[in-house]
Amino acid sequence: MALADRGIAPVAANTFLKYGSIRTHVDGVGRVNSTAVVIELKSTTKSLAAHERSYHQPCKTKPSVGPLANTEYTHHMMQLGWTVMAYRASHPAERVSGLVVIAAHDGARLVPLDEAFPPES
Repeated sequence: MALADRGIAPVAANTFLKYGSIRTHVDGVGRVNSTAVVIELKSTTKSLAAHERSYHQPCKTKPSVGPLANTEYTHHMMQLGWTVMAYRASHPAERVSGLVVIAAHDGARLVPLDEAFPPES
């Protein structure tokens, strides 16, 4: 699925953000209607099907990070969640959502930000 399939038009790339003393660059910013969409780009050498099977699987050597499962999904949600938070702080009047785009050799997959991440235990 492409960004255009969701009505997302890219408007910026490699955008600098600052939140408190932390600084970062977001890979991209898109827009769908009046909503800004923070876009994090990821890639894999796996097929989309193989990537999907392993995306939520904990690391075999270090299965947890604090109370969270040490998965690729966890890392993506933490990075995207922080970046969306920073974007919201620097653009307080805007509605903001987030999306991870995972590129594989046989296609791409879009993973929206889970606003409830991490789940309460």
